[in-house]
Amino acid sequence: MPYLADLAPEILHCIIRYLIPHEKLERDEDLYSLARVSKRLYIVTEPFLYTKFVQVDRRSDEEFLRTLLEKPEYASRINFVHGYIFPEHDYYSSGPEDQSEEEDDDDYEGVDRSRNMELRPLNENIASIIKAIERLDIPSDSVLAREQWISAIRAKTEDACFTFAVLLLPNLKSLSIMFAEVDGGDTIFSSQVFHSAAQAPNTFLQNVEKISCICRRWGSMQICKTLSFIYIPSLRELVFRGLSEEDFDWERPFASHIEALDIQDSSINNAVWPRLLQPMHSLKRLGYSTADFERGGDIDYSLGGLSAGLQVVKHTLEYLYAHFYDLQDPNLLCTLRDFPNLREIDLQMSMLNGWSNNRSNSDLWEMLPPALEKASFSRHELLECLEANCRHGHWEQVMGLVTRSETHFPALRSIVLRSFYRPSKKTDLEPLKTICAAKCIALKMFDERGLEY
Repeated sequence: MPYLADLAPEILHCIIRYLIPHEKLERDEDLYSLARVSKRLYIVTEPFLYTKFVQVDRRSDEEFLRTLLEKPEYASRINFVHGYIFPEHDYYSSGPEDQSEEEDDDDYEGVDRSRNMELRPLNENIASIIKAIERLDIPSDSVLAREQWISAIRAKTEDACFTFAVLLLPNLKSLSIMFAEVDGGDTIFSSQVFHSAAQAPNTFLQNVEKISCICRRWGSMQICKTLSFIYIPSLRELVFRGLSEEDFDWERPFASHIEALDIQDSSINNAVWPRLLQPMHSLKRLGYSTADFERGGDIDYSLGGLSAGLQVVKHTLEYLYAHFYDLQDPNLLCTLRDFPNLREIDLQMSMLNGWSNNRSNSDLWEMLPPALEKASFSRHELLECLEANCRHGHWEQVMGLVTRSETHFPALRSIVLRSFYRPSKKTDLEPLKTICAAKCIALKMFDERGLEY
């Protein structure tokens, strides 16, 4: 009977790829277990190992840096990193028993707080640290001198250790960082590096294509504190979660190469949108959802502000996602008819049609882009009677879109309706289902509980 180790390398590679988690933030525990079975399986598995680092606690951060210093050949394999930059007085400085019972575990999602044990000091690697710092050629006129980096790494400062480890990765393509509330003081090392990465000639993070900046729950950060990310020449995708911005301006004129901008659970002032999107001449995908009242604060945001920003990128935009926690402003989203390349939208229907006391003068189909291929609409969660009070009702609006698909939307192939109340009679949906089937348009409908019907 053949054993696993007797299989051809090609078959083993297929098995190994199946063991790699689809979600990048999941750890490769099964993959590492397979590599420890035998020498042959380790040889076959080894090329798939060490391609990412997901920080689970402060100990793993220090272990990661130590491994890179002792085995620098591993650094070239890593293309994804997810880590945390929290203040030194934060959770890492005390055990779980010292924390308030009211503290939400989501604030430290992914952080293993049970492993706050001390490691052997980094002093024994100090020669490697000095050599690496000199090789990285951090600008001599920067705020932080070499001695400050060495001192901070010796002290195992969170910001310095994580940032230094990232600098040792020449082929890094995707970087995900979770911040505490960013006030600048606790992220001085990372701020310097990302600022240097945006300068010409670029010597840091030359291959990074995606950066995710996540502020832990109930916190918020400003664009100005992470502005240097946007200047990195190789960057193509930028993700923010927990952004709160009332006003900012660019440090210098430039043309961004960013193709995808995703801003979730955030609050952007109306006046900020045009300035934010103005340099993004290549933007194809834009996502935005507003924060709830606890996180959003008093930021003045509305559909009118987003509409003004959309006008800046309307000729390049191919995908638009927008969901607002609150819709009390009288402004509706601008018509999307003059967005020539917009192929996919995911919106609350009320953004286009309005609600009971603020109805649009146009039908849904009159406001959609001609290149539309997939349309997803949802009901606003706070305004329960929203679609019921629309001029013709949401079912009639969708029917109007489908019946005109051949003449106005020839590429339309999919419609998704989410959080809509089920009709009182199943037969009420038969005409819509029939016409969608006849026009080869896939129709999916989900009720307020997420159940398909």
